[in-house]
Amino acid sequence: VPGRGPSLPPPSTLIGALLAAYYRLRGVAEVKPSKRLLETVRLAYFWAPPYAVAPNLSRHYTFLVQKKHRVAKMKESDKNLLRMFAPGPTYETYFWGDAYVLYVLDGEFEKELEEAVGHIFRVGHKETLVASVPIKIISKQRVDMAKTRFYVPRESTTSECPNVEKMLEVLGDPIELIYEKRALREYCIPPQYTDEPFFYDPAPGWVAVELKTEAGDVQVLLPERYV
Repeated sequence: VPGRGPSLPPPSTLIGALLAAYYRLRGVAEVKPSKRLLETVRLAYFWAPPYAVAPNLSRHYTFLVQKKHRVAKMKESDKNLLRMFAPGPTYETYFWGDAYVLYVLDGEFEKELEEAVGHIFRVGHKETLVASVPIKIISKQRVDMAKTRFYVPRESTTSECPNVEKMLEVLGDPIELIYEKRALREYCIPPQYTDEPFFYDPAPGWVAVELKTEAGDVQVLLPERYV
């Protein structure tokens, strides 16, 4: 579908939101992050409240423009390009209710990124402003299956997925290398229009974990090495 991206913010977007807050706290412009900084963020998952994906009511137009002195030097066939424009709808996700993000941090910049969590101010487009509140995890324990609205990697469960979408997980690579490295990964996405959780049995190498937090209990699938 033209203009259609992932229904929910992918891990790469969640990581970008965290790093934007990290740089803002230091009063510097957002730059290409170092490999050590990126490697500190081991996982990033999004917990979805009820949501709906719909075309934007407005139309977006892409114009090809050039300065007048350049136009004068162009061939007539090239000038035709300047008259082209391409209308097309964009798709947006609308949430009702609070969303949650789970970051698994481990590495050199763990303390600094943990501090930045409470300063996340946008997720994705600059127009998508958010207010973030850190939630303290009090304890965690293993459970038999995860009852959750976190999206999880398709490979992490033996259960059927309600919806499957491919999402980008990494930052820092040139766009042409992202697809060569096949960094897109399949994720099980919670259904739209409802707040009902989905049940996932963990695949080998993964465990279902219940996190007791200040805001209540949530469950998720995590790689066994992080539990």
